[in-house]
Amino acid sequence: MRGTRAALLLGLLVVWPASASAADAGLLPRMERLSTHYHEDPARLDAGRAELEAAVAAQPSAALLVMLAQISYVWGDVRGSTSDAQLQAYERGRQVADLALERDPRSADARFWRAANLGRWLERNRLQAATRIGSLRDEVQAIVRDHPDYVGAYSFLGNYYYRAPWPWGSLDEATRMFRQGLARDPRATGMRVGLARTLIDKSMPNEARAELQRVLDETAPTNLAEWTLRDAPSARKLLESLPSKP
Repeated sequence: MRGTRAALLLGLLVVWPASASAADAGLLPRMERLSTHYHEDPARLDAGRAELEAAVAAQPSAALLVMLAQISYVWGDVRGSTSDAQLQAYERGRQVADLALERDPRSADARFWRAANLGRWLERNRLQAATRIGSLRDEVQAIVRDHPDYVGAYSFLGNYYYRAPWPWGSLDEATRMFRQGLARDPRATGMRVGLARTLIDKSMPNEARAELQRVLDETAPTNLAEWTLRDAPSARKLLESLPSKP
C-alpha cells in the first residue's frame, strides 16, 4: 500500500506541472491570434483578458505575464469605455510587464509592453507626463540598441517623436523611425499611416498619398485587426482630406 501511495504522489508531481505547461502552450497561441484578430468579435478581448488573469494567478510565468500586458494594452484601446477603465487596464499592463521583467530581465517584449502601457497611461495623465516623457523615450531607444530588429520599438518612437511637444518632438526623427521600422516590416500598416501623417505635416502630400494608398492596397497586414478597425479607415479619411494631385 505504501508503495502504491508513493507512486501516486510521484505521479502527481510529474503530471501537474506538465498539465500547467500544456495549458500555457495552448493559451499563448490563442491569445496571440486574438491580439491580431479581435476585429472578428472585440468582446472576446474581455474573456481573453479574464482567462489570462486566471492563468497568471495560477502560474505567473514570464510568457503569460507579457501576454497579459499586451492584451491589457489592446483591451484599454478597444474595450475601455471610460477613462478610468482605460487607465486601470494600462496600469495593470505595466504592472505585469514589471513582474515579467523580474522573471526575465532580458525580455525585450516585457520592456516594450511596459513602455507601451506606461505611454498610454501618461497620455491620460499629462501632469506626470512632463516629468517622465524623456525617460520613456530612453527606455524604448534602449530596446532598439539591444534588439535592432524589434519592429514595435520603431513604431513607438515614430509616434513619440510625431506627438511629443517641443523640445522632445521632431518630424524628421519621426520620419526616420517610421521608415526604419517599415524597412523591417513593410506590412506594418499602423506605422505606414504614422509615416503618412508625418509627411503631411512636412508638406509632402504626394509622398503621403502614396503611403496611404499602400495601406489600402495591403492584402496581408501584420495586424489584421488594427488594419480593419483603425489603419484602413484612417488611411481612407486622410486620403480624402488631401488636396487633389496636381
